[in-house]
Amino acid sequence: MWNRATVHFQLKQISQLFLALNSISKLRIMEMRRIGQMIYNRYLGSREAQMRSVLLTLSQRDGKPQPPAPVTNFRLVSSNPGRKLYIYEESSETPLVAKHNDFHRFPIYLTEVSEKTDPYWFHDSTPWSTISFTELAYTNNHSGGDFYSDLLGLEYPKEEFTVIMPVYNRLYRARKTIEGFRDVPHIHSVLVVFNNPNLNPADTEWPTINVPLKILRFKRNSLNNRFLPNNQIETEAVLAIDDDSCLTADEITFGFNPSEKLINTDRNGLKFSSQRTWRTNRASIVGQVSRSFTTEDKNLSYPVQCTPSYSMVLTNAAFLHKLHSVCETSPVCDQFCKKSCPSYSALTQHQRFHFTASVFS
Repeated sequence: MWNRATVHFQLKQISQLFLALNSISKLRIMEMRRIGQMIYNRYLGSREAQMRSVLLTLSQRDGKPQPPAPVTNFRLVSSNPGRKLYIYEESSETPLVAKHNDFHRFPIYLTEVSEKTDPYWFHDSTPWSTISFTELAYTNNHSGGDFYSDLLGLEYPKEEFTVIMPVYNRLYRARKTIEGFRDVPHIHSVLVVFNNPNLNPADTEWPTINVPLKILRFKRNSLNNRFLPNNQIETEAVLAIDDDSCLTADEITFGFNPSEKLINTDRNGLKFSSQRTWRTNRASIVGQVSRSFTTEDKNLSYPVQCTPSYSMVLTNAAFLHKLHSVCETSPVCDQFCKKSCPSYSALTQHQRFHFTASVFS
């Protein structure tokens, strides 16, 4: 990142410095100023930033990773392993060791620090993490047919996603939605964000599905609880979905898995390419429900109409990387977004998530 904000010259080329500086385009000058301002704000802007930069440099020289990014921790209260049902409550405990579950990817502290992540914390995975060389040695070019290609391996390792669904008092509708996940492949676990502090989730008859069902009981009610990073998310992909969602199993699978060989058709008979999925756009928000904005009398509105283009994908049924939650709650990322967009604080949760996705993608 430092090389993108500076111009390097050897002493013997100092006579050509003036001509070289004049040859730099205005677009590159603006980009260098942006990177330079980011470096100053992140590493030198305050005494706290300077002290953190010194500690970051010392730890990197010793080859030590940064502390794990802060998450909301939960402790197990009750469980029913036979039904794969687990109930958790918020805990103040902090993990001392960072987890790195995906052996297919290099940890972020072994790669170049990106401007899109907070360098003071350890992230076990990012949308830009490098795939290990063992996976690149078995890339799938389909030259030997699907059977031999599957034996050699895919371009990306097979992965799953975590479903996060908020629940308050529509328990009957939530149970019906959870039952619909039985026919959806690639699900690692289902996390129910239980926002009602007046009800006990153990008193509810939860359905039995073929993946672990984890009930996360929060201390306060907030629609943003599902966007908070927590220690129960073990996959990179996260499906944020409402308890009254009407998505079918085929629609959810199509939005996640890029290995579909057939052309998919929606309810209206329209055909879509299988490449516009989350696994091929890991830094983006991929979903089924979209909105387009219109301006009438200087008023901004998002009508529910079918249009050929859209402005955002609503996060009530969308795939996203779990790093989006970390970026949403990180003070460094929050300051960067506020400086990039003066009206960032006035945006809705959907708009803020999409602005974060546009900045960090």
